[in-house]
Amino acid sequence: MRSIYRRLLLLFMPLLAAPSFIACGDDDADAAKEPATVFRIGEITGRFFPTDSLEVHAQGNSIYLHWFGVSGCAGYEIMYAIRDSVSTDETKWMIPENIIDRFIVGPEKADTLIQNLRYDTNYSFAIRVLSVQGEQYHSNWFGLGSNRQWADICQRTTEEQPDTIEASLPDLDNN
Repeated sequence: MRSIYRRLLLLFMPLLAAPSFIACGDDDADAAKEPATVFRIGEITGRFFPTDSLEVHAQGNSIYLHWFGVSGCAGYEIMYAIRDSVSTDETKWMIPENIIDRFIVGPEKADTLIQNLRYDTNYSFAIRVLSVQGEQYHSNWFGLGSNRQWADICQRTTEEQPDTIEASLPDLDNN
């Protein structure tokens, strides 16, 4: 009977040791990186604008971006694109022609306003935390997911273009 237990133990020992081998890997490299931040979006916080005045939202053809700040960082890098150009695959974010703009804001900020966007257009946004230690220590990007990872993306649609004053004035030529 004792030999059966011994054989079973020898059989299952590699399985018991497997988690320690799996745990080794890129975790050490990720541990040295800045912690990632996320945009303040209702899909994550459960509170949407206007209940949460700091939630990412559109007003006219502008988008107000808010995120959770990370103390001690060097700043934040943000990029954005038309949703359809990047929504199917995160590698689409690496094609420069797909990116409308990419910019950096200082570490004291946790919000920014992007103005003069196209009306009635859906945009995707991505953000990462920049490290004072340099490029290899920057956080991973938040927002690069596809539509299948809805909680990992930030998308907002600008409002429809309002009627212009000229369109609302009577046509004086026909009188």
